[in-house]
Amino acid sequence: VWDRRIPVDCPYTTKEIIGYDLFDRKAKPSKEVWPAEIAVILKKRLRAEQSIPPDGLDSVAKQQHRQQVTVPRIKEDPTMNATHDIQNRAASKVSEPRQQVLYDEDIWSWSREQVKAMRERRHDDVDWENVIEEIESIGRDCAREWTWSCAGVIENLLKIEYGRSRELVRISRHEAVRLRIQMNALVRESLGMSEQFPEMLPTAWEYGREDAVRELAFHEVGASSCDVNDLMDQWESRLPEICPYSLAEVAGCDAFSRDARPDFLVWPTSVAQILNQELRMNIPVRGQLPVEPDAEQS
Repeated sequence: VWDRRIPVDCPYTTKEIIGYDLFDRKAKPSKEVWPAEIAVILKKRLRAEQSIPPDGLDSVAKQQHRQQVTVPRIKEDPTMNATHDIQNRAASKVSEPRQQVLYDEDIWSWSREQVKAMRERRHDDVDWENVIEEIESIGRDCAREWTWSCAGVIENLLKIEYGRSRELVRISRHEAVRLRIQMNALVRESLGMSEQFPEMLPTAWEYGREDAVRELAFHEVGASSCDVNDLMDQWESRLPEICPYSLAEVAGCDAFSRDARPDFLVWPTSVAQILNQELRMNIPVRGQLPVEPDAEQS
């Protein structure tokens, strides 16, 4: 039934999906950029004053027009279109080296050529500048992935500490454990990255706090007379500005050790107290030790 109801072709533009202009390096996701149909639903169900972008309204009008007038279209080969597009762009960039044009327009083909040239020891044919850039990007990608995992843990710690809903606490603890494992796996694969953790933690806090503000507001919207934007403003003022958690409390272990593993009993004191209260766990708080099972039986 759902296979018939959901459209076969994607009805959303790239900008509507990611929330910003993909081709603008300075652009960031906007909370107000949604497909028109989704913006209407958000406004109705969440009582959010989402502004529907003009492009979105135009897309609705175009969709209605398409429903009234059906024009037969010849199915095009996207591969051929992409190939012709690359060739046309390459022709317009005759002044640029071929390798640079290929790197900009078809990085997959560029990577195959570079691997072949290096394996055959044809050093003069290697695009060294871009190869070096790609190798550096591997490290940046690792750092970005660790930062996002760390931000996710922070978000869930804040939701546990401030949400105070048993179901929210349970779900947030589960997510925090999962993301801690991801953080730890990245450390085991790239231990040298740990030197940057003190600089990466503030960035993770910024992202995690922003996500927590949004999620806490959405969680509360059904039980409040305020709309989601007002609730977000309230949570923005309620959550701490500076990260109250140490890196070990976020990671659940020594984040600088490859041999360390996240400990399910290591949590910030304020979070541990709520986990003990809401989920009836036996997590030690600062100055206490966990009760051993044998000691409980004796």
